[in-house]
Amino acid sequence: KVYEDRKTELGDTFCSLLKNQLTNNGTYAGSLNLYNMDSIKKVDESQINWDELKSKFGITKEMLEEKGVLKDMLYFKKSSELLTVSYETANGLKQFDARVQFTEKDNNYSLRFYPVKENIDLSKPYMGYTFTDEDQKNMLETGNLGKVATIKTYGDVEKEAYLSVDPLTKEVVHVLKDYIKIKDEINGVPITDDMKNQILDGKAVFLEGMKSAKENTFDAFVQIDANRHGIGFSWPKPELIENIFDVTHIKGVPIDNTIQTK
Repeated sequence: KVYEDRKTELGDTFCSLLKNQLTNNGTYAGSLNLYNMDSIKKVDESQINWDELKSKFGITKEMLEEKGVLKDMLYFKKSSELLTVSYETANGLKQFDARVQFTEKDNNYSLRFYPVKENIDLSKPYMGYTFTDEDQKNMLETGNLGKVATIKTYGDVEKEAYLSVDPLTKEVVHVLKDYIKIKDEINGVPITDDMKNQILDGKAVFLEGMKSAKENTFDAFVQIDANRHGIGFSWPKPELIENIFDVTHIKGVPIDNTIQTK
C-alpha cells in the first residue's frame, strides 16, 4: 500500500527499495539474527511424525514448505506466518489461525500454538512486569517497549529483557538481554560504543547508509525487537518519530515529508 500510494511522490528507484524492504504491514523491514545458527539445537526432521500432525492439527510438511516457514521452524522458531490449524471436535471441524512452533519432550516432537488475540492487552502484568501508561503508548505505537524491563522467569528468578508486541498474534513477547550481542557493524554501518549502549538500553537509533543483501542503500531506525530475537528495522510515522524519538529532520528533510509506514 505504501509503495503504490507514494510511488509518484518518492520516485521509482526509492520505492523499489522500499517495496523490497517493507514487511509486516510496513511496521518492520527485516531484522538481524544475532544468534549463531550452528550452535542452536535443531529438530531431527526424520523423527517428526507428519501423519500424526496432519491428523491432529491439519499441519503437513508440504504446507510448511509452501509457506516458506519450515527451515526456521526446524530451529524451534515460531512460524514467520500465521498457519491455519484444524482439529476435530464432537461438534465437527474447528479451525483457528496461529503461529506454530515445534516442541520436544522425551524425543517426541509436537506443536505449540500461538493463536491470534482479539486485542493487545497491556492492562495485566507480563511475567511480573506492569506496564505504565508510557509503556503502553510505546508498545501500541512502535511495537517495542523502548527500554529494558525486569521480568520474572521460572522460579521467580528476575531477568532483564526486551518486550515487544507480536504484530501477527497481538501477544506480548520477550527476549532476554543476556542473549543479545550487538556487532561492531550493522549492514555496513560502523556502530560506536554510544550507539551500542543506546540499542542495548532498548532505544531506537537512526542509521544512514546501510546496505541490503542486494547492495541497495537504505536508512532506517534500528531497535531490538523481541519478536524477531534481534534487531528490527523500522520507519515510524512522522508523528511517532517526533513524539517518541525526538527527531525533527531526517537527512535534512522535515519529518512531515518522510514516509508513513502505517
